[in-house]
Amino acid sequence: RIPAQQGWNRFVWNLTHADPTKIVGEDAAVEESLSGPLVAPGDYTATLTVGKTVTTATFEVVTPPETTADPADLTAQEALSLRISQKVDEANKAVNRMRDLRDQLGRWEARTKDQKATAPLARESAALAAKVRGIEETLAVPDLRKGWADSINAGPRLIARMVNIMGVVQLGDYPPTDSAIAATDEIAASIDKQIAKFDKLV
Repeated sequence: RIPAQQGWNRFVWNLTHADPTKIVGEDAAVEESLSGPLVAPGDYTATLTVGKTVTTATFEVVTPPETTADPADLTAQEALSLRISQKVDEANKAVNRMRDLRDQLGRWEARTKDQKATAPLARESAALAAKVRGIEETLAVPDLRKGWADSINAGPRLIARMVNIMGVVQLGDYPPTDSAIAATDEIAASIDKQIAKFDKLV
């Protein structure tokens, strides 16, 4: 957003789409963030809204002069990059829901475990939280310490694997490879499966 201060205000666009939702927390999974993908060359519109006044201006994003890339190749790269970004966004939102639910269940367990009448509720809360954590661990390993050591020992999970594909897809000025497309399809299907399991559990 542009600042709303009096006088001249400047906004510099980094030529990327919006970033996916971030995972909430302070553990290593939070560091597996992803920036929005680069936009393809083409015509774009900027809109400035001040009160009821709306002003628009069109501009063109051009291909860098040093590249020989076909515009269609860059458009295909953008399309796959957006698929990856949107899937990471869905997965991160699901992880945030899981963490919120596990926090609620943990508080229920703490409130009910010391009373005979409510002890069954405490056990059920703990059991459900464990099931939620099991699903979360397929997407991103919770509670790891920050730094590379724990992350390497735990191994990359679905979100990290999807983030890694983005780096390959946007590495150069060429269309996505068949293997990058196939890997995206496979991991996206696995993420959808885990989110569906969580929705069913909820």
